[in-house]
Amino acid sequence: MDTRSLNDLAVNESGLIFDPHNGDIFTSNATGVMIINSLKEKKGIDAIKMNISALYEIDDETLEKDIFDFLNQLSNCGFRWEAV
Repeated sequence: MDTRSLNDLAVNESGLIFDPHNGDIFTSNATGVMIINSLKEKKGIDAIKMNISALYEIDDETLEKDIFDFLNQLSNCGFRWEAV
């Protein structure tokens, strides 16, 4: 499977995500958009957790699990990002 960089994606605030390489279009909720944009900005997992926990009441264990579940979904779709 080819890997595609998250940096190439066009992401709007309503959750529409466009891959210019192949024309694929995805949708995500606001939290997913925040995670993708944070990764594109080279923010680490701790910064992403802090940003999300500032907006939502969620325990650390659930938050971390949800973030990594989302990252696994991105990976399963063939996307890659630089670990920070």
